[in-house]
Amino acid sequence: MSKPTDSIQTLDKTLNSVKKKLDKNYETSATQAGQTDTSNKISHETIVLINMLFARFHHIYTHKYDSAYSDTQTLNYAKKEWALSLRDFNQKQIEWAIEQCKDKFAWPPSISEFKALIQPSSQQMGLPSTRNAYVEACLGSHQPVTFQWSHPVIRHAANVTDFFSLKSQPESYMLPIFKKNYEKACEQFFKDEPFEKSPIKTISNTTRQADSVDLIELKIKQHPDIDPSIISKLYYYGLKTQGTAARASFRDQAIKKANTLKLELQFPE
Repeated sequence: MSKPTDSIQTLDKTLNSVKKKLDKNYETSATQAGQTDTSNKISHETIVLINMLFARFHHIYTHKYDSAYSDTQTLNYAKKEWALSLRDFNQKQIEWAIEQCKDKFAWPPSISEFKALIQPSSQQMGLPSTRNAYVEACLGSHQPVTFQWSHPVIRHAANVTDFFSLKSQPESYMLPIFKKNYEKACEQFFKDEPFEKSPIKTISNTTRQADSVDLIELKIKQHPDIDPSIISKLYYYGLKTQGTAARASFRDQAIKKANTLKLELQFPE
């Protein structure tokens, strides 16, 4: 009859054997994935950042960190997952998020909780809110070259959005577009990424006005029997940015008005 201690030792050996096999399978599958999927590659810079991250977590959360990462294997697996999740972020973003963790989390955060802190708001970066930036963009859209912009981020976002559209389209249509461009510009600024060197778009206004005037003059010549002032009002939509909701709305109104007046006119998009 075997002793209880012998049974326990046998069980321990079996468990250790299973554990080793599982570890080997995990490593093999990870290696195979790395060979067939380059998206799993982690740069040296990311590895350094993750080691720095966990070192700081250790000092910030002390015994709570030890409880969360109680053994070397758990810690290594965790570092790999964090590295895969944070490889697109730089040191500035990660250090910012670490500082936020001190006030927000009593225990080490999850990956999703940490990623939510990586990009600060515009106000946290010392920039205006989206609403205030939009107001400035609209004010500057009339004379963008000489306007005294409070920050290059706002000017860049306004330029990408299009100055002529900012001063001619309704806020309900333009604010969501500007918000998207402003948030992207704020992210680029925080990551120290240079803005594309695109010239300020001031030609679009002149071009659209010229095209609209040419169209109105053409229609007046083609229809001398129609009051020129009516033609001018009907083709006013040509001043609006092509492809926008405002232009489409004015064009629809012009078509309805022409039908009411029983005028056979063509209204190009």
